[in-house]
Amino acid sequence: MNTINVFINDFPIKVKSNISVLEGCNQNGFEISRFCFHEKLFVAGNCRMCLVEIKGQAKLSASCAVYFTEGMHILTNSSVVKKARESILEFLLVNHPLDCPICDQGGECDLQDQSFFYGSDKSRFFEYKRAVSNKNCGPLVKTIMNRCIQCTRCVRFANDVIGFSSLGTVGRGSQIEISFYIRKLFFSELSGNIIDICPVGALTSKPSAFSTRPWEMKSVRSVDVFDGFGSNIRIDSRNLEILRILPYKNDFINEEWVSDKIRFGFDTLKRQRLNKPYFKSSINFYQLAWTEILNVLSKKLDVLNKKNLPFYLIIGAFCDLKTAFAAKYLLKISANFSSIINFEGYGLTSLDFQHFFCFNNRFQILNDKNLEGCFLVSVDPRKEAPVLNLKLRKQFIKRDFLVANLGSRLNLTFPIFQLTINSFKFLNVIAGKHLFCKFLRKIEKSIAIIGSAFLNVTDENNNRFFLAKFLINSKIINSKFFGLNILSSRATDVAIYNLGLKTKILRKSSKPKFLFVLGDTVFQKDCINTFVCFQGIQGNELLIMSNVVLPSCAFTEKNSLFINIEGRFQNSQKAVSMPKNSKLDFDIILSILNLFDLNLMKKFKKNFLLSQNKIPFYKNNQNPFFSLFSFPVYMTQIKLVNKTFISIFNQNYYQNNLLLKNSITMAKSSKMLLTKSPFV
Repeated sequence: MNTINVFINDFPIKVKSNISVLEGCNQNGFEISRFCFHEKLFVAGNCRMCLVEIKGQAKLSASCAVYFTEGMHILTNSSVVKKARESILEFLLVNHPLDCPICDQGGECDLQDQSFFYGSDKSRFFEYKRAVSNKNCGPLVKTIMNRCIQCTRCVRFANDVIGFSSLGTVGRGSQIEISFYIRKLFFSELSGNIIDICPVGALTSKPSAFSTRPWEMKSVRSVDVFDGFGSNIRIDSRNLEILRILPYKNDFINEEWVSDKIRFGFDTLKRQRLNKPYFKSSINFYQLAWTEILNVLSKKLDVLNKKNLPFYLIIGAFCDLKTAFAAKYLLKISANFSSIINFEGYGLTSLDFQHFFCFNNRFQILNDKNLEGCFLVSVDPRKEAPVLNLKLRKQFIKRDFLVANLGSRLNLTFPIFQLTINSFKFLNVIAGKHLFCKFLRKIEKSIAIIGSAFLNVTDENNNRFFLAKFLINSKIINSKFFGLNILSSRATDVAIYNLGLKTKILRKSSKPKFLFVLGDTVFQKDCINTFVCFQGIQGNELLIMSNVVLPSCAFTEKNSLFINIEGRFQNSQKAVSMPKNSKLDFDIILSILNLFDLNLMKKFKKNFLLSQNKIPFYKNNQNPFFSLFSFPVYMTQIKLVNKTFISIFNQNYYQNNLLLKNSITMAKSSKMLLTKSPFV
């Protein structure tokens, strides 16, 4: 990167040539106040708080819109600059209400901070303040438009970042205000981020209004487990209650954004919690001590071994790596063949290379200037990974970037090519005869993103054949670049795949005798004689089918390790304490295993997965493994399970798992934003 020599407050400094004066000054310790400027938004330059004096220019300049030149002399704290900022702040406060004591932004308000530096101790304004009506943005965002200073951060975020074009400025001069062009709700999977970028208290969180102050809370860093993307988050809590969840800045993963599911759906973690172990006798549940409930399980598992019956395990979507590693030993309890099963359509029946279940190119590939094409197969990034959809839109806006979709029709925030939803016509795409495949062969670099719903179209062996032929014929993989990326919507999938845990497809005739459900997930009890052990955090309608209930803790109540879809290991810190009689998932499984192997703890201590808090993950460039195989011209038998490609199983974004179905905030969002009730 080229650097140039400039003078800031008469100090000689070297700065990058492609950054603005405001960014360069802040990076070198000369702080410049601002309201409208944000690192992730386009420059507007309308608040004028960032004015600086540049020698040789007659007037003050907005530092956010001016770039460095060689030998430039900049003054950020001269008397002229201070007087200008004081005058601008006085104009901003003319119509601003004096309601700081009841404002949810108090303590984190940029306007409040700047008033301490440049504000006056008295007012020269004796007229009536302007009043602006509040807007109905939906169940998540609360508006108090009297506090708005028209910095247009929210407008630029809605239009440029998430693709919601109905929000803008209405009126002129002193009558200007932020409003909707047409009467509609603010519908976006990332709408909560508009609260973070607002520098004042005009946009706040509606579910947590008037509930806390920032100086009352303690913060820890964690990971979003409601999808496989692994967004970094910050959990703010007070005493034993989680009060809010905010994004934690990480430019390699989620930048400064986070989805609404984790931001507002955390209220489900305090509802219908399981805090005591239960045993079901006939139709009633009875509370037992932990020693008694473990004895019951021990007897059942002994019978399982004597009769040589298989042990079936279901792993939920929120299981961390340490728990999944212990669950692998659970499958060794029975002498018969034991396996993992799944009733939601996820899982792989065979595992060979890590390339086949990871997002291999990392998320940074979406910032590559040479990337010109993307092929989506049975995936809806807007619902499965909203931040990934945001990155695709960003690439589309900045460069010539074409996206095609094979699957059910998608409503993304940018234009895409819809190829076909018929699986029989997909054979033309596999052979590379489609027009978009010809386009992919011409460009230098392109990627393919494959969703987990694709596994339901054919059996897994045919899936691998289809993908291999398509990727080679379209040159998405070649000797220089490997463009295959698998998108999993569950936070635990990559962890269990790395541990080599395969998923078995149950036949309709099979009737398992013992079913261990690890985590809050969907399961079925097809046979009355099936013994079900449920280990989770929350009660639901499926719990009545369980014979034993073991209360565990949520991801916010323990230190854990997760792996996101690109194979990145991330730590999640404990924010609050777990309920009194609950236990860690790992401790519960370890207690069960100790009933059969007393030396098991020594084996665990020797394993590197449990002896390290953080595991480095390095991935070198490898040759594409598909190039090692030679494929026949045709297949002898192809069995198409479904006639159409679907992009996602659950269309309800706000309630796509058992935990979110118990969230009051997500229920309101689903009702108002998806079903439009009571408006329709």
